[in-house]
This record gives sequence, C-alpha cells and structure tokens, in this order.
Amino acid sequence: MILSVWSTDLVVRPDSVELVPLMSLRTDPLIEKLIEKLADGDPRTRRNAAGALRLHGSRAVGAIPALSSLLEDSDPAVRAEAERTIDRLRLMAA
Repeated sequence: MILSVWSTDLVVRPDSVELVPLMSLRTDPLIEKLIEKLADGDPRTRRNAAGALRLHGSRAVGAIPALSSLLEDSDPAVRAEAERTIDRLRLMAA
C-alpha cells in the first residue's frame, strides 16, 4: 500500500494517496474483527462482513483498503458488496 503512493501509475497513485490517512483509523475492535472476516474462506462470510462494515458508517472508514482487495474476489456477490461498501464509506469520509 505505502509503495503504491510513490507509484507513477496514474490509476494506482490517486487512490493510494487518498487512503493513507485512513490506515490509522483502524482501532475499533469490532471493525478489526469484521476486517479479519473479509479474508475468510467462505464467500458468504466475506460478503456479510463487507455489508456489516457498510452499516457501521464512519466507524469503518479505515476498512477501505481491506475492502479494496475484495474488488478482485472470485465471487460476484462479494465484489458487488465490497464496491457498494467502499462507495458508502468514501462518502462518509468526505
């Protein structure tokens, strides 16, 4: 993540720079547990964790970097929920 801040790739760099300040927001134990669940082997668990993070609003803004990895998930429902959650959390962070 930090290395991508220095990237010259015009697609990678803007998102990375925007998210670096959010990395320090990951302190809530519930949010941390949900972030852990984003890497679960069961796609339903990953999808539900992403949805739960969306419902936590501004408390979960620090989860955006972890959610971004789900945009490449093999399950379309997981990808859709991750995108929906990221969109919502970015609105909260603005």
